[in-house]
Amino acid sequence: MIKFSLLFLGGVLFFTGCSSMPYKQQKYAQLSNTKDFEEDYDDVWKAALESLSKYKTEEANKEDGKIKTDWVYSTSNDKYVEYKVNGFPRKKYLQNRFKVTARLKKQMGSTNLSIALEEEVEELDSQGAFKDWQDSKEKDLSKGHDIIEDIDIRLNSRFKPS
Repeated sequence: MIKFSLLFLGGVLFFTGCSSMPYKQQKYAQLSNTKDFEEDYDDVWKAALESLSKYKTEEANKEDGKIKTDWVYSTSNDKYVEYKVNGFPRKKYLQNRFKVTARLKKQMGSTNLSIALEEEVEELDSQGAFKDWQDSKEKDLSKGHDIIEDIDIRLNSRFKPS
């Protein structure tokens, strides 16, 4: 009986002593967050500003070729925690926040655009409640890729004959 009590107490201390639940990351194909546009710098700049206008802009400096957003809050596409309810596995996709930094650079015959993400994911306590934000181990490259695709669509639609 004493052995069982000690084992039970040790298990309780182990699970309540955990400060947070570690998250897992779904693996997807690696996407590119950079593209060379065969367009004028000013046109790419305007399309990038339009594309990022749905987010609050923290900085936009055309001469430096930098656009930076404030924090954008969303649900992660790839970061989750696993748990069980009545013995059945469950996944909870975590809340995340990210800042986008778009960098434009003039090149001969093109404009280079690269998207960098600063991403944090929610840290949960052992009961599943929000505890804090933690730096993401691996950034969700799909968000930057989606922004580049949106800019590409804006540029292509702007120059299509009507």
